[in-house]
Amino acid sequence: MVIAEKQFIINSSQQRIWELLLKSVLRFMPFERMRPTSEKSVQALLRVKMGFISLPMDVDVEIVKASPPELLVTILNSRGMGGLINLKQKATFKLIPKDEDKTTVDCKIVAEEIGIIVRMFLLWRVRAIAWDSFQGLEERLNKWV
Repeated sequence: MVIAEKQFIINSSQQRIWELLLKSVLRFMPFERMRPTSEKSVQALLRVKMGFISLPMDVDVEIVKASPPELLVTILNSRGMGGLINLKQKATFKLIPKDEDKTTVDCKIVAEEIGIIVRMFLLWRVRAIAWDSFQGLEERLNKWV
């Protein structure tokens, strides 16, 4: 199930965007208490705000494929409420050169596993967080180039 997709153009080379993407991939979402577990993975806490409550989610993020400077794929596993809430997402970032000074960034998040509680009650929030994250990524890349 596709959670979110976004495509945008950044006025910079593919190589430069690749370098910035690697720096920003862990800033992609508003994580708290990030702890590296390997060169390619971190554990973190994500608080999902829903009205007056904040639902803490344990999150594992792992870079599963990196093909510089064209493709970055990450897996995000989220668990909350003692495992009652679970979601596994794959985020893919493709960098497509338009010319020497412009790069198309193609972002997509797909739910690979989605628990029934998330599907029934939280999917709207998951999509909103993904969309906000893509917006933040675009703004950050534009600011850094």
